[in-house]
This record gives sequence, structure tokens and C-alpha cells, in this order.
Amino acid sequence: MNVGFIGIGNIGLPVAINLLQDGNRLTVYDKNPERMEKIIPLGPRSAFSPKDVAGQSEVVFTSLPNPKACEEVILGEEGVLAGSAPGLVLVEMSTTSPELIRHIGGCAKSKGVEVLDTGITKGVVHAAKGKTNLIVGGDAKVVNKVRPLFDLIAERVFHVGELGCGMIVKLINNLMAMVNLVTMCEAMALGVKAGISPSQLYEIVDVSSGASYQWHERGKRILDRDFEWGGVTLELACKDCSLIEELAREMGVPVYMISIAHQIYQHALAKEIVNKDRASVIMLWEDLIGKEFSRE
Repeated sequence: MNVGFIGIGNIGLPVAINLLQDGNRLTVYDKNPERMEKIIPLGPRSAFSPKDVAGQSEVVFTSLPNPKACEEVILGEEGVLAGSAPGLVLVEMSTTSPELIRHIGGCAKSKGVEVLDTGITKGVVHAAKGKTNLIVGGDAKVVNKVRPLFDLIAERVFHVGELGCGMIVKLINNLMAMVNLVTMCEAMALGVKAGISPSQLYEIVDVSSGASYQWHERGKRILDRDFEWGGVTLELACKDCSLIEELAREMGVPVYMISIAHQIYQHALAKEIVNKDRASVIMLWEDLIGKEFSRE
């Protein structure tokens, strides 16, 4: 199949690499040439623009950092829809708003293009292994059409309803993850301040009722001081928090915990903890108690 991929970032790179399997012909684009250099030697063709990608593809995946980038890449003059032909399928994997996804879907429909909003979970390590989870909104027939591609990048695919529903579920998942990480940091700081070894605390909670995906994955990053590379930076965490709060306002549902978590992530950015995995938010608590949490 002729597949396009736009956005060769931390998540996009391993996902795009996995799409090279099964004889697929991949065309890629990223506005950052350094990112393109990481994948072109593996065999994909390079494109000059999102429009160029669409012109060479039957299915186009996008993995972009924020809603503004999504609008530009998909709806802009050199965007995907500008180069699309009827029958193209657009798989939008960026974490964005359900409202924007539905707007894109309406624009795409007028050109005979089908859109799936496809949230991806479990992060970079699982993406590299093709073991992510995908949360998909859109027409079931279109989901089945691209299922062979989904199976190359995910171990589980959840079709959750009409267009926009994929992003709704992804934002709910992210709400839990963002709040859980902050709670985890708070708990770790309290235990360490009270004299418990960070490594021992991590080991015990990881097999006890307080365990979680964030504790298991981000806890390792904290103990290993591994903040320089990850799927979600503090900047992206703040973006996701804003999208969650936007959805909550539209639904008229109060979301107390994510609002608090958002302020903590913003505090970390204000302290110039930038361009790091969101686990680096632990540095706020380390500063408070005057101790770095690492393996002993």
C-alpha cells in the first residue's frame, strides 16, 4: 500500500518505521530536516510538503504537536487536502480537540476524503515495538480498510464510535495519566522526605495497590534521571491539559484534578524545566525537600 506519514517526532518516528513492513511504500514529511534524516536511510521516500505526501498516498498518517500544526498541515494551502484525491484516508494521530477533528472531517468529506481520529497510547517504547493501543473514531468500514496498517503499529485497536470519539477517549486517558503522574511525584517526595529509599519505595509500590502505569514507567525515568527524551514533554503535557479543560467546559463537567495538575506542569515550565519528558516535574518536589531522587 502507498502510505504517507507526516510528523517524524518522538512517537511518529517509531510508528512510521513499523509501517515500512509488509511491503508498504512509505512517503514521509517533516518540516525539520534532522528528523527526516533519521528515517530516510531506512527506505521511505521524502516529500516536499504535506500536499506532496497526499499526492503519493492512499492512506496518510499525521502525528503533530498541537492543533495549530494540525490545521496548517491538513487544511493549509500546501496541506494534505490540497493534494488529496477522492478515496484517500487520513489517519489523524495527533492529540487535538474533537471539535477540530470534526471540522477537518467536514472539509475532507467535500473532497471525498475519509478521516479517522486515532489516539495512540502507551508511549515511545511500546511504539517502537509495535505494541501501542489505538483509539479510533470514524466509519467502521474505513477502520476495516486500514486495519492491516493498524496491526503493524498496535497490539490493540479500539473503535469507539463516530469521528471525534477517538480524541474524546484519548483525552480522558490523558486526564488520568497527567493527574496520576503529579500524585505519584507528591507521594514519592513525602516518602523520601520521611526517610524511605527512593529505590525501595518504587519497588514496593510497583507491586502494591498504589501501582499504576505512570508509577511503573515514569518512576523508572525518575530513578534513572532519564528526562532528556520521551513521548510527552512538559510542554505537550500542558497542551493536553488545555484540551481536556476545553472539552470539560464544552460538556459542563467540572474537572478539579486536571486543573491542579495543569498548574503544576505550568509551574515546572516557569522554573525553566523545558524540553524534557514530563517525569521531570519531579524536580519541583526535589527542590522543595532538597534531595534528588535516584537509584542508590
